[in-house]
Amino acid sequence: MGRNTEIYMFNKENASTNLYKDLESKRLYKQTFKEFIDERTQEVLGYYNVTFENVLSIISKDINNISPDYLSEIVCYLDEELKYGKYDNKSLHWESDKNLRFKNKQAVNEIYEKYGISLLYKVHTSTVCSSYMFQYMNYTDFFPIKESHNGIYNDGCNISAKDFLMFNDYVILIMHKIVKKWTFSL
Repeated sequence: MGRNTEIYMFNKENASTNLYKDLESKRLYKQTFKEFIDERTQEVLGYYNVTFENVLSIISKDINNISPDYLSEIVCYLDEELKYGKYDNKSLHWESDKNLRFKNKQAVNEIYEKYGISLLYKVHTSTVCSSYMFQYMNYTDFFPIKESHNGIYNDGCNISAKDFLMFNDYVILIMHKIVKKWTFSL
């Protein structure tokens, strides 16, 4: 089983207007977000702790406080709708087109940015993900970071942009040291 680590940046204003409005009541292509959440609730009886109302509440207040579980559901919903729907980027609305497969990454990024969600970095393999998270644990041992869990996260956490940038500077310096040592040993 693989593991992904995804790092996002949010735009509070875009999310509270555009994303909130579309998730609240709009059928993007196949279904509304509420229908999507209801369907997922039926699929995963018992463990599923995501509710339509809670997701909308967080987005309306500040998407920067969203849990990884809630964000995962939003991304899953949007990806599913993009896969089967057609988004008219000029007029900023959705159209039905069953024959279209959405493959233009730039257009997908523009849609996500319209909704206040920007994917900064995605790590795909278990080894790389584990290494990245291992370095995060090493870093936090020496430089404690305030993590926001809000008592509802099962996986992941939110940290401040400043702490995140400092951690990534640390990773770059560690990688430089490893590459330098490896290069000289050849």
